[in-house]
Amino acid sequence: MIASEVQPYSKTGGLADVAAALPRALGRLGHDVTVLTPRYRGIDAGTLHGTISVRLGDYRFEAGLYDESLGPGARLLFVDCPPLYHRDGIYNERNVDYADNALRFAVLNAAAIDWAAAQAVPFSIVHAHDWQAGLVPIYLRTRAGDSVRVVDAPPAAKRRAASKSPPALSTVPCVFTIHNLAYQGIFNKEWVPRLELGWERFTVRGFEFWDRLSFLKAGVMFADLITTVSPTYAEEIQRPEYGYGLDGVMRARRDELIGIVNGIDTDVWNPAHDEHVPAPFDVEDLSGKIAAKVPRAVAPAGRIVARPRCRLHRIRRTPRPSRRGRERCVSHAVAVRAVWPQSDVQPPLRHRAGRSRRGRAGRYRAALRPEDRSGHRLPLRGLSPRRAPRSAAAGVGRLPQRSPVAETAAERHAQGLLVGPLRGRVCQGV
Repeated sequence: MIASEVQPYSKTGGLADVAAALPRALGRLGHDVTVLTPRYRGIDAGTLHGTISVRLGDYRFEAGLYDESLGPGARLLFVDCPPLYHRDGIYNERNVDYADNALRFAVLNAAAIDWAAAQAVPFSIVHAHDWQAGLVPIYLRTRAGDSVRVVDAPPAAKRRAASKSPPALSTVPCVFTIHNLAYQGIFNKEWVPRLELGWERFTVRGFEFWDRLSFLKAGVMFADLITTVSPTYAEEIQRPEYGYGLDGVMRARRDELIGIVNGIDTDVWNPAHDEHVPAPFDVEDLSGKIAAKVPRAVAPAGRIVARPRCRLHRIRRTPRPSRRGRERCVSHAVAVRAVWPQSDVQPPLRHRAGRSRRGRAGRYRAALRPEDRSGHRLPLRGLSPRRAPRSAAAGVGRLPQRSPVAETAAERHAQGLLVGPLRGRVCQGV
């Protein structure tokens, strides 16, 4: 299995949760699963298992392989290549994508295939996740032989092409999973020869996308089976409004497209023993659920204070397809739970008195960071009312008087809820 992020070591979205939970579930069923993922900066887990030399065109990288157990029957192999992965971000830095992302994840794909080909016991299946592993189906056929699976080739031509590869690789099926079709890994076509992909596959029936290289389309076109996160999503991505330009490609491969509903890891997301909820509860005893809904203290109406663990309700987000892992803008939030912070916790909402550089009145800002990387606590940045009163003293302010739920505003204020149109961002980075 190849994934660019695995929770809790690296995470920007749901891919990391699946890449961690699915191998454990398969391992409990008696399968032997190995996940390969980059060893980003700050990851110190694993013991050195060996090294691997990866060559792609004129590029050559030496990488260490660090072994870490994920549970019975499942293990994680970190690909440690400091020139490619020891950076401040996973995909970007300061909202700018790394210029060599194509090379970074092509090396991950090639390293996974090279390592799998060297094993004494061949694997039964190769599972690639999202655009970062989109080149796996191609490298699976080409790095040890001359063949590559052509989608529309006659059966006889497919058999002749497969006969050129060693049996250990030519018979291994490849599954490609799409977690979000909006993120496609699109790069300039100059990367095609640099990554040893071959111009003969740079076609409409290959990985060409509007005269550019698309990693995700490569995975879709050359994988044996395509899965996605639900049957509904599998239908939606075949329509123009959700296909992001690939709806025709998805319709062409609809016979190999399967939607499987994503599950959750009940070992992690279980209120019966979740340390992040005030009191445990389960289906047999729901009394602890009340404590999770009652604020710890009552805040005076209109006073803006908050605790590090807060919640946003009715969030509308506009994804940016070309910016995987970046911050998603929140256009409107109806309510934010606000309570008095503990005495030893610095209030995360701070008023910046006076005018900003743009001449507007001071605004409220939040810098909430999760205490772990599992996503239990929502990290926020830049949370602010649209405009704060000029006369407000530092640390104190009032939300706009007009509320989208005015009929219950008084009750919500009494319960420590701030009500009003807000503007901010939800940070999904690590």
